[in-house]
Amino acid sequence: MKQQLKSKLKFSWAVMLFLFSTLFVTAQTITGNITSNEMPLAGASVVEKGTSNGAQSDFDGNFNIKVTNENAVLIVSYVGFTTQEVPLNGKNNISVTLEEDVSGLDEVVIVGYGITKKVNLTGAISVIGEESFKDRPVSNVTQALQGASPNLQISTSSATGEPGAGMNINIRGMGSFNGGSSPYVLIDGIPMDINSIDPNDIKSVSILKDVAATAIYGARAAFGVILITTKSGNRKGKISVSYSTNYAVTTPLNMAEN
Repeated sequence: MKQQLKSKLKFSWAVMLFLFSTLFVTAQTITGNITSNEMPLAGASVVEKGTSNGAQSDFDGNFNIKVTNENAVLIVSYVGFTTQEVPLNGKNNISVTLEEDVSGLDEVVIVGYGITKKVNLTGAISVIGEESFKDRPVSNVTQALQGASPNLQISTSSATGEPGAGMNINIRGMGSFNGGSSPYVLIDGIPMDINSIDPNDIKSVSILKDVAATAIYGARAAFGVILITTKSGNRKGKISVSYSTNYAVTTPLNMAEN
């Protein structure tokens, strides 16, 4: 009886040692890098498929994660980009390139400190897509923004409606009797005149309307902020060429009789 008990204990220990040794043999550390358009993506999520085992990429886009199977599949995701499933196939170092999720761009808002989803927003922000600038006979960005966003008031600075006259932009109403209530404009993160670019070069416009913008930009954002993102030319895929033109014909209403 004692001999049978000892045999069972030895067998149990043997099974446990085998299981532990299998875990130690199969578990390994995977390193990698996550980029988009040759730029590192910080804060991207890396999860081993079918488990809760995960990691995040650092400022340089690098990550490391321990997996339990050398043939595991890693799920790589980032806000505003398409999620990828990457099979390891025995590799211990991988490079992942994420592409922008065009179908989800309407759900993502560019704010002063990065990007976020619309459902997570607590401030008053309007987003205008590039479709708002297509096929509109305008000569500058200010004219293109007229009527594109609620509470964005754009009026001519000329009392007589002089053609080519400058235009006033107002988001929160008049801040003083002598003017000085124009919003802070940044184009690709650089303070610039709003009419210094072609309306056809605009990808999206984010308008920060509430006072929370001053926490990012200070007193310059006291009357709101307009963030303009331009189109990028370094995208992979087929070449795309677009052309648009418009013309006008003027005819006098009344001619003087000879």
